[in-house]
Amino acid sequence: MTKRLLVFFLLLSSIQLTYGISCLTGWRYNRSITVTNANASAYTNFQVKLVVNTQALVTAGKMQANGNDIRFTDGSCNNLNYWIDSNMNTTTTVIWVKVPSIPASASTTIYMYYGNYCATAAQNGDSTFMLFDDFSAGTYNTGKWAAFQTTAGSASVTQATGRIAVSTTAATDNILRSIAGFATPFIFDAKVTGNSGSSPSIALLNNGTFAGVSMFTNTGSGNFNTNQASASGASYTAANNASATARSNGFWSLSWPATNSATATFPNGASQTLLTTPALSATAQVAFGIFNAGTGAFRADWVRVRRYAPLQPTTTLNTENAQGINITFAPSAICPGNSITINFTKNGTFFSAGNTFKIELSDSAGNFGTVTLLRTIIDTVLTTQIIELPKTLLPSSNYKIRVTSTNPAVTCYTSNLNLTIYPKPNV
Repeated sequence: MTKRLLVFFLLLSSIQLTYGISCLTGWRYNRSITVTNANASAYTNFQVKLVVNTQALVTAGKMQANGNDIRFTDGSCNNLNYWIDSNMNTTTTVIWVKVPSIPASASTTIYMYYGNYCATAAQNGDSTFMLFDDFSAGTYNTGKWAAFQTTAGSASVTQATGRIAVSTTAATDNILRSIAGFATPFIFDAKVTGNSGSSPSIALLNNGTFAGVSMFTNTGSGNFNTNQASASGASYTAANNASATARSNGFWSLSWPATNSATATFPNGASQTLLTTPALSATAQVAFGIFNAGTGAFRADWVRVRRYAPLQPTTTLNTENAQGINITFAPSAICPGNSITINFTKNGTFFSAGNTFKIELSDSAGNFGTVTLLRTIIDTVLTTQIIELPKTLLPSSNYKIRVTSTNPAVTCYTSNLNLTIYPKPNV
């Protein structure tokens, strides 16, 4: 008896390993992601960077081109917050996932889901990072930022089309400092689209003060600088401390993990370390703009605050698992009124008694707002179906076929590839 129970549990484990964990019904694919922490400290609510070849998945019809069907969960099927950093449909799409817990000197597993043609966007920068602003409103968010300007008439803050511009027309300051302070240490990132003149800057400042560290550019050396920040005018200033890296737009990053240790990372990947800083307090604020006595402009797409670790956790994307119902059909191009053969493969999904399947065809644009019902089947399994298509279908190469079910209720098992309907032949 004991031996039989052991065989049963081994078989059950084998089935679970074959299909992987499946938390989200209606999604066609999942893959586990191993998050490895080489640090001796454990971390909670940590922003982990993933690099995913979304181009291959989009090309294969497995993922929406805009990434709206991407989701992440932990091992208990809790949804995880995430934000897509770089462009979708590339070989190196960067996605940040907020992982609830990463043990010290060990690894944890999270899960990525995709392949739901009907899913809408769920990424959220505010929920993923300690602070996030993509400047999508018409004016800057006074719940997140306070402005510090010695000469307001010479300072301007404008925000439009997802970008902010902070500038001065005279030697003064124009700094936006975060309302909130954050537990140190952390990293402040900005996607900079413009830096001109003197003193465009990002900074980490001890809470309630203008003492801290700043990364900035100027017209003197034409290079990036990193130095201590100290109170001046309505905000702060910093003395030149030129790096060997020429000023440029792109990804600016600044960390201050400890007293007398701060590092600026430049768009080309080079960095500059500062070994003399003020004493780091338990909480700090972030700031950006033009510091005192500067005349210039700073523009950015977004800024964010994320947690710091001496060694950033690494990730491994593991083998893809199919789940749900895979739909294939032949032929892939057909005339209206002809018959199509539709095949179904079920992976790791089980349907209960009384379940109703509906096989539906999208409109000619590939949308399911208005569908053509091809067949209704009351059963727990789907077998190959030969279906005569309506004679009234419009010509298009964008049709999709989907299956819905009632038990469990799933609305969007969709074919990876499109169906082409030829124009009606002229008689």
